[in-house]
Amino acid sequence: MIYLSTQAVVLKREEKAERDLDIVFFTKDFGKLKVLAKGARSINAKLSPHLQELNLANLELVLKVQFRLIGAEVENSFSFLKANPKATFLALRAVNLFDEVVVLSEKDLALWGWLVSFLKVFDLLSKKKVKDYFFDLGDVFFKLKLLEILGYMPGWEELLKEKNFSALQKKILMLLTREKKFSNISKIFSKKEFSLKEKKELESLNKKITKIFKSVVPY
Repeated sequence: MIYLSTQAVVLKREEKAERDLDIVFFTKDFGKLKVLAKGARSINAKLSPHLQELNLANLELVLKVQFRLIGAEVENSFSFLKANPKATFLALRAVNLFDEVVVLSEKDLALWGWLVSFLKVFDLLSKKKVKDYFFDLGDVFFKLKLLEILGYMPGWEELLKEKNFSALQKKILMLLTREKKFSNISKIFSKKEFSLKEKKELESLNKKITKIFKSVVPY
């Protein structure tokens, strides 16, 4: 029997037996894991609040025949994100995609960093109560970087020839992947000129977003 501890993001919960859950985590130290949480479906289960989708948690695991959860404590529940319906919808969709395309159970700090930074950025955007298109941009940005990390991202010449993208979409993709500035990209969607105050707010927000990404993974 082996005891392990790690940080993890909750990707998915699956009902198992009458009171148990299988929980899919992406962990910092071991990659993607499916872990049995005994009794987690019970009304009075102490671990249940710590095991909600999108939570960043500290886990205590035991490995015998399979991974089994023996302890969990939330490090960040991303409460602002979860209070925003738009952000929650897009974040859940993003982690579902992450779960589908990431199949290997091995440590990958690039994937780990990108997943955590994405949730932190969405939490920040929700706290700042920005317009919905910021979340749409963040969603696209997350998926593009995920494909790049996994080695699926096509080259720019190939991408720009793609007929399924409009000229506007290609411009957005170009800005997202090359300039990486939400403040610049937002101008594409605005029908008015930004005031000096709005420009300062956008630049401030962009610096915070960039800082989050840089603190976790190369941006």
